Amino acid sequence: MLHSLRRQVIVILLLGTSLLALLNLAINARGLVAVRNQATNDSTAALQAQAEQYLLRIAQSHAASTGQTVRGVQQLAVTTRTYLQQPTNQIPNLPELNVARNGRQYASGATTVLVIANPDQTQALADIRYSQRLEDVLPSLQISVPEIVRISYLTANTLRTYPNMTPNDPPADWLPSQEAAYQASLPENNPSRALVWTEVHQSIDQSQALISVAAPVYANADFLGTVSVDVSLDRLSFYLKGLIIDQSSFAFLITRNGEVVAVTEAGQGGIVQQILTNQANMPSSSMISDLQAGRDGVTTVRLSGRGYVVAYAAISGIPWGLGLASPLDEITARTTETANQIATITNQSLGLSIGLALIAVILFGFGMALILRRQFLKPLTGLIGATNRVADGDLQPIEVESNNELGQLASSFNSMTAALQVSRQETEAKEAAREAAMQRLSEVVVNLEHSLAERQQLSQLLRDVASPVIPILKGVLVMPLIGSLDGERVQQATSILLTRVERERARKVLIDITGVPMMDEQAAQALLTMMNGLRLLGASVILVGVAPEVAQILTTLSVDLSSVQTSADLRTAVAQLSRS
Repeated sequence: MLHSLRRQVIVILLLGTSLLALLNLAINARGLVAVRNQATNDSTAALQAQAEQYLLRIAQSHAASTGQTVRGVQQLAVTTRTYLQQPTNQIPNLPELNVARNGRQYASGATTVLVIANPDQTQALADIRYSQRLEDVLPSLQISVPEIVRISYLTANTLRTYPNMTPNDPPADWLPSQEAAYQASLPENNPSRALVWTEVHQSIDQSQALISVAAPVYANADFLGTVSVDVSLDRLSFYLKGLIIDQSSFAFLITRNGEVVAVTEAGQGGIVQQILTNQANMPSSSMISDLQAGRDGVTTVRLSGRGYVVAYAAISGIPWGLGLASPLDEITARTTETANQIATITNQSLGLSIGLALIAVILFGFGMALILRRQFLKPLTGLIGATNRVADGDLQPIEVESNNELGQLASSFNSMTAALQVSRQETEAKEAAREAAMQRLSEVVVNLEHSLAERQQLSQLLRDVASPVIPILKGVLVMPLIGSLDGERVQQATSILLTRVERERARKVLIDITGVPMMDEQAAQALLTMMNGLRLLGASVILVGVAPEVAQILTTLSVDLSSVQTSADLRTAVAQLSRS
């Protein structure tokens, strides 16, 4: 008794010491962690605010320079159109047109002229004469924007373009009137005759993606065509690449309707579209609404668990916006380093407390382990092993060593295994009975299949015997029908007889119903259908041996037999055929 009391006192002292050490550790750790988190949050917020302002200034600066580039493209289109519309008294020399294999006419000099196959020739020559003044102008224009890849003048029938191309460069079904710049300049699409930017489209030779500025050309109220200046999206992306601040950041150009014009490599794969979608769902002003109003801004979005700081600025003169995005974790990397340093100091400060608590916990745990091992772990290990054996099919009972809760659990386990043993035996007996029943059922099915096959063969034999077709003369067939007739039997006989008439090219068919004592309306109608089918095949029909009872039935049923030849008996019918 005294020994047991001493052991309990020791356990209580160990437990109390451990709890005090753990409580002290928790209080110190909580205070230090709170200080560390506050410092980290303050540093993160400050760095994020600085990054937002920095990105916004860069976006605004590059938007201004990008606007100058874009306005240079627009000015080139306006200059080309102005030169084209200047009045002149000179009569231009028309180039000599050649005809390509695809039917297009073409001329190649300083510029390339293409004429569609089968054009309005008069209008096409007028278009070429009108644009001939651009022959020496387009190559000499000062193209100061490296993103420009082509300058063209398009009409419904012709194209004049620089740099040169071959007549086979455009696809076979290509037409100048289908070009995005031409469509955007049509009076119904651009009644104000303004300078417009197209949507993103493919180049004439389908080799790259472009966006074009279109300048409509008019002669008074008449629409003549359009000047198109094409800008390469690949070159725009290369231009944007020079704007990014690090490898993980990206820049993009978007229209104020949300269409992505160009984006650098790190922003590809739909990230910009996700940013726009995320912004569109915000209750306050979004990037698109800000750009439509000509406002600049900065925002933070989270995509797939990663945050981005996005700064955007409207480009004056065109409905575009320039955006710069940088991952938030890259911006706050310096804060993370500071947090790690604070964590190191925290860990050093907690070292002593952890050591004391650890010693107390080890001592307490060692004592408790001895008690648990003797009273709980050994019985539980035996029970777990028995459970695994049950999973392998071994249903042997385990030994019950005590009457406590674990002993009661072992007794319940033995009861369960006994019930499982009985259930297994019953299941095996039921499975054996089921297999025997399935075997008997399989034998019955086989016997039924044999009986059904024999019955089908017998039915076919009876149909053949009941409806024989007998050739008696060349081109003459006889089908004797015996017994009561119903609709189904007459239909079967019809199928057999029509096949024989077609195969043997018979011209006369004798249908002998001498042995038919009775016939219902359905059979009579089916018989009439048989005779009509024979006449359609070109065979004449003689109905032989109509008994008075059958004749009375046919008359009562109002069956029309006026077109059917009849004979009293088969001999008379054969004799008539022999004489004829």
